[in-house]
Amino acid sequence: MDWQQKIQSRTTLRLNEWDSLCREWLHELEREQLDTVKSDERAESFVHGRINAKRLILERWNELQESDKPAPRCLFISSRDGMGRAVRPSVNWNGRRMPIALSISHSETSVMAVIGFGTTMQVGSDITSLDVNQARHLRLWLTDAEKKYWNEDDHESLLSVWALKEAIYKASNNGDRFRPRHIEVLRSGDQFYCKIRNERKHDIQLNVSRRHREIVAIAAKQMTKS
Repeated sequence: MDWQQKIQSRTTLRLNEWDSLCREWLHELEREQLDTVKSDERAESFVHGRINAKRLILERWNELQESDKPAPRCLFISSRDGMGRAVRPSVNWNGRRMPIALSISHSETSVMAVIGFGTTMQVGSDITSLDVNQARHLRLWLTDAEKKYWNEDDHESLLSVWALKEAIYKASNNGDRFRPRHIEVLRSGDQFYCKIRNERKHDIQLNVSRRHREIVAIAAKQMTKS
């Protein structure tokens, strides 16, 4: 499956002047959405996530379109439906939805965007810091099979499983709630695979890696053409 990722430091993004970033990178509808965000932390994540995603899209523009690259503010990334509910992000340009699957995720220090190409692909991602000790919490969400397979005392393994669960959910959910025990992550040799509600999913490709002090997980789902 054809997907690409881009990770940027939040510290580097913070070096830029806020109002200038918003004017240069945000579509007018995104700026309207930003005005409704009350938390400074959520506002920063909103802006930084869209900047990183648009940079990645524009880097690959020639593979998507034959036209000249637009200004970043001409791209509109929508993550809400008409009722204001959170949905899988979509990328819009010139009033039409582009054939791009997109996932945006954040850690304490980084922001990551993953894009997939085509109308039959969905992607999910998660990035999480190894320096945040969540082991006690994460053990509660392992299935019985995962408890037998994974070392519950290995913090990196637990974070990898959790990050993959998050990525799988983002790539495969249809508006249902995140139920970690409904998603099971196991491994055969060097390959990870998953089960959702005890059904093995052969159409979801998984990748997990370590980047400095962070775990990066990506799930790419190939949907059947109707």
